[in-house]
Amino acid sequence: MNYEGPKFSLGDIVLFEQEHMGEMVTDLGIVVSTPTLIFSHRWPTEEKKENFWSYDIKVMDNLFKMVPEAFLRSLKDEVKIKDSQRE
Repeated sequence: MNYEGPKFSLGDIVLFEQEHMGEMVTDLGIVVSTPTLIFSHRWPTEEKKENFWSYDIKVMDNLFKMVPEAFLRSLKDEVKIKDSQRE
């Protein structure tokens, strides 16, 4: 759950999560917009509100608008995972 601010910033390199669009969009994307807060909700069992962010993502010649943060993963995270698998 995201109780903090947005996970990505303008200019970040991202990949689409495999279970959402990863098979259709396999190239790297770049965040080309500032984060947009699309929804904020307080669950009955939680004290803080959970924030749901979206971004515009440019992949090659395609622009994907208002992509939910949950659909994306950071290239930085991928590098960390691959580095830890080597050790």
